[in-house]
Amino acid sequence: MLSVSVVIPTYNRARCIAHALESVLAQTHAAQEILVVDDGSRDETEEVVRRYGDRVRYIRQDNAGPSAARNRGWRLASHDWIAFLDSDDRWQPTKLQRQVELLQRTGAQVCFADIQTMGTEEPVASAPRPTQASKEVFTEPWELILQPARVLYVQSMLIRRELLQRLGGFDERLRVGEDTKLIYDLAFETPFAYVDEPLVLLERSPSRHGLVDDRPGARAEFLDSHIRTISQAYFRYTGSDAAVKGRLRYMLGHFLSLHAVMLCCSKRYPAARAAAWDALRFGGAFGIYQRSLLALLMPGVLGKLRRASWR
Repeated sequence: MLSVSVVIPTYNRARCIAHALESVLAQTHAAQEILVVDDGSRDETEEVVRRYGDRVRYIRQDNAGPSAARNRGWRLASHDWIAFLDSDDRWQPTKLQRQVELLQRTGAQVCFADIQTMGTEEPVASAPRPTQASKEVFTEPWELILQPARVLYVQSMLIRRELLQRLGGFDERLRVGEDTKLIYDLAFETPFAYVDEPLVLLERSPSRHGLVDDRPGARAEFLDSHIRTISQAYFRYTGSDAAVKGRLRYMLGHFLSLHAVMLCCSKRYPAARAAAWDALRFGGAFGIYQRSLLALLMPGVLGKLRRASWR
């Protein structure tokens, strides 16, 4: 049977981390170790975690972001398989059991599962789910990653520790999008096992482009991280699947066009025009062309309108 260490990064989550911990402790396949990495919380998070005694290992560090917290957790872990859970989310009781069974049956090195938002019954998806028969292992992981109807999150990932070591874990230069980058990096390394069942409950409503309507600072960081991650994947991909290349091109165009809008808001018009030209080169949807052309032709007006929508 696979031995599993669970890593939970946290920051100011005293109100909800107990729910995350209880969901791990309630697993039908027990985790051999639970590590909570506190990224400098200033609330009562430590007090809540300490109540669990030796059932949970508490590690505190200065605030360094989720990538550093996750990396510290898996590097201190004692077991061969690592599962990640965010401190405001929860697992279904059979999460580890279902994934361990699939990994043992297939010999895969990493496994993901469906997720859903708390209080809903439908798996997280941005489009109707595909009707074809489910797969257990995707030998071409891009077939899974780039499906609009499925969203992969590290909260559902169970991964061999050696694979994390080989890839270097999460990119600590990124404070957002670090999970996406790791998943993309994994796609170049190994097949993905997949449990077509919602085994993770997210507290928030997730979206592949969840910060699109947020304030400028968070939006800029989000867009920059995703542009770098997707462009790296686009230029690294040497496979023959035109659909994969096309989807990556579309995503690059999408994020570049949003970046052009952000630059207009900051009155950085030459940079906005450069981003808009890049978006037009990669993109292929009406929204991409619309945003890009507005950034090229009326950057001042576009920036003013978008800034007004944030007030």
